Amino acid sequence: MERKISFRAWDERNKIMHNDFQFIKSGDKGNDWIIFTSDKHTFKDEIHPFENPYFQQQLKITESIGFHDCNGVEYFLGDIVQTDTIIQIIDYNESLCCYGVRQLQGGATMCIDKAWEIIGNIFENPELLN
Repeated sequence: MERKISFRAWDERNKIMHNDFQFIKSGDKGNDWIIFTSDKHTFKDEIHPFENPYFQQQLKITESIGFHDCNGVEYFLGDIVQTDTIIQIIDYNESLCCYGVRQLQGGATMCIDKAWEIIGNIFENPELLN
């Protein structure tokens, strides 16, 4: 089964989530810039993206993990999910080399369950983390 690799990006300066995100990255580390298209920024816009690149530091890029929640919504790193009575964050566990969820108070990474529901993400809904 072939997995489609999808990205989205949080624009920290303008507080906008760009979905259907595709990008070209260039420049030296620390001075990287990104030219991109998304559902909110296309090559058809008045200002061509090559004339107004975004600095990489402005965008928080997250990748789809290839699974969907109980409503068919695609899971991305940084999504907040309701698991039984606990709110957890979709994350990557480097020591286990797998995607999972982590509890807000720390703890072990659990495997992804397609029965969970995405209730937000760490960028647009930080109030859910309190």
